[in-house]
Amino acid sequence: MNKYLYIIILLFFCLEGCVDNDEVSGRMEIFEKPELSDATAANRKIKEMFEKYNTYCKYEFTTDEYEWDWTTRNSMEYTLAEEEYVPEVLDSLDKWVFQIFPEEFSKKYGPLNVLMVDSLGFVDAESIINWDTWEVEYVYYFHYVEGGELATNYMAIAPVSKRFKEQNMDDLKRWWLSLFVEKMFVQLPYPTKYARISAEGYNGYIGASEDVVTKYAFVRHSRDIVLGNKIPIEQDFGDFVSFIVYTKPSEKEKYYAKNSNIKIKVELMKEYFLENFEITLPEARE
Repeated sequence: MNKYLYIIILLFFCLEGCVDNDEVSGRMEIFEKPELSDATAANRKIKEMFEKYNTYCKYEFTTDEYEWDWTTRNSMEYTLAEEEYVPEVLDSLDKWVFQIFPEEFSKKYGPLNVLMVDSLGFVDAESIINWDTWEVEYVYYFHYVEGGELATNYMAIAPVSKRFKEQNMDDLKRWWLSLFVEKMFVQLPYPTKYARISAEGYNGYIGASEDVVTKYAFVRHSRDIVLGNKIPIEQDFGDFVSFIVYTKPSEKEKYYAKNSNIKIKVELMKEYFLENFEITLPEARE
């Protein structure tokens, strides 16, 4: 009997030893409230967006802030925003994106940081052999990413410059809203029914010559999608919210005629926001 009692006592101390009651060691970084100013029109608009949504919009930031996303380095290149266009761009971002949802919803689930840039893209190099000299020469290309991009710690939008007025505003609305919703996706209840049909739609290679709408319930080539890659549920989710909000009924019907799954996904999306958040997504009119 004593033998078994000894084993029980020993197991008890072993289990106690597995519990870590030590204080957390290391450095904990606390993000302080940004210093906001009314000095310029740009600063006033930035302050307004922060006070309204708790989202800090920045057109000035360090290279480290842009490149380091807490887990890895961002290899995408960017050019700086132009300050005079900040108020106009943020007015549009507010109207086209944040105001699509109730204010408290955008405040709770919206991005903590929005970086404003003029352009985004990848630098690519092509090697060419000079057959006269047998030397390798390189030609560099800049591939633009339209509208913006996402990182772990921010959402970037473009263009914040004189080029803003030259954009197709319908496309820009869709890109920005899709990015915004994709960014918040990880905080939302998982859309199980929607995700199932989304995965079925993109479970395969997307060829350049294929009718992607018919085969994949694919709404549009948005932002930095590359043919041949599977589309992540987060981006598909964002794309369909923007499709519902900014595609006119007559245009929607054209997509529905090509692929009935698109209408099913639209209805599932509207049902998802209504059931989980009591939000009726606004829809474009003719």
